[in-house]
Amino acid sequence: MANETSSSKHQIRIDSIVRCPVYELSCSPNFTPGAGGDTRPSGHVEGAPAEKLPAGPSGGAVVQGNGINYHTGGVVLKANPVPIYIIWYGNWTTGAKPSDSLVTRTLIEGFLSSSALGGSSYEAINTTYGDTTGNVSGHLNFSGSVLDNYSQGTRFGDRNLTTIVSTHAGHDLPLDANGVYLVLTSSDVKESSGFCRTYCGFHTRATIGGADIKYAFVGNVDQCPNGCEAQLTGPNSQLQA
Repeated sequence: MANETSSSKHQIRIDSIVRCPVYELSCSPNFTPGAGGDTRPSGHVEGAPAEKLPAGPSGGAVVQGNGINYHTGGVVLKANPVPIYIIWYGNWTTGAKPSDSLVTRTLIEGFLSSSALGGSSYEAINTTYGDTTGNVSGHLNFSGSVLDNYSQGTRFGDRNLTTIVSTHAGHDLPLDANGVYLVLTSSDVKESSGFCRTYCGFHTRATIGGADIKYAFVGNVDQCPNGCEAQLTGPNSQLQA
């Protein structure tokens, strides 16, 4: 996922989250690898300082360039396949917008399956990236989902997001350090730290139940389609999809 700054609007989609496979990697077409060093992702919080880094290591399994740059963090998505878990937060049955529907849920869960994106040559591009211990598997699979009926309200912050994930990981979803948890919100939900203002989505990690859990927030583009949607007509004419 791209570094997020207050000066630009970022368009984030499900495929961009799962295609950028490495925590501490950045995906951006604007990077010039090795040109005076790179910038470590500083999170999604507006005003967070950037940090200059020297050009990344070379040799071994590490590959630089092509829009994905190594920032010295561990490559975490080496499972084959990488399990993808979805927390459908809010009203995904009878919500205010057409995107708040079973149709959207079915579409995205099918898209993330091993017979679709998860087993595609597009996803397999990730096998060319890794660290000195090995490369990304390039294979993912939708492995489960739950509905969360506003457990943290219709407006929440980053700490609440961690609570949402910890409520389900290890309970009605597996506690899986090899997987990725996606929190997708219905059209009436706001993330107060900057959704629609400085970012459209972000990924991070936390220790939950003693495991290193990777998760992402994916806001509903019906909140701000002009800022967060790459196109105004998606599959089945639904913006969220």
